[in-house]
Amino acid sequence: MLPDFPDLKAKFNERVVAPRMLAVELGNMGPFAESPRMVIHEYGESTVSELVREDGTIERSSLTRTEVKVEQNLKDLESIAPKALVSKLDEVASEMGKKMFKKNLEKLEATLKAADRGIDMAGRPLTLDAVLDMLEGMLISFDEKGEPRMPTLMAHPDVARKLMRVFEEAKDDERLQRRYRQVIQKKKDEWHVREASRKLVG
Repeated sequence: MLPDFPDLKAKFNERVVAPRMLAVELGNMGPFAESPRMVIHEYGESTVSELVREDGTIERSSLTRTEVKVEQNLKDLESIAPKALVSKLDEVASEMGKKMFKKNLEKLEATLKAADRGIDMAGRPLTLDAVLDMLEGMLISFDEKGEPRMPTLMAHPDVARKLMRVFEEAKDDERLQRRYRQVIQKKKDEWHVREASRKLVG
């Protein structure tokens, strides 16, 4: 029997395996990879998470399990090449990331539907006016230079290509440029009010 080195294995997992798997997982989560992450050390059926939105509202929800099952013959591990093992771990992490992306997207769609915040184009062509309508219904914050922190847009590749054309065509449309500036100014005014209220409360 070969000697076991539990401390060495734990350090190797912490410093090499776990960071690599996390990087692969996040690489398959799209914009959700930028979401804040936290570790919950105690988990049970009664465990809930709280989402505090920028407007102060709180949403509580039960935690759900996301898992990837892997079957591996232990005898095969004795002869498996390191490269093949790494590939297997990457496959697991990639699948986990895809599942997390799908779950987050479903949660986002359900939240928007419940809040009646969706915009149904009803077969109409995609226009910058429609995008600006969407921005008007969002909370937008600004950086220290007064520049808007614009939301991330997620779209099917076909829709994304249409959006790029719409944005390009809008550069020469004075009406759309004027409306864009008006929307951003409105969002900045709303942000200033929120920031003032936050400082008063603090």
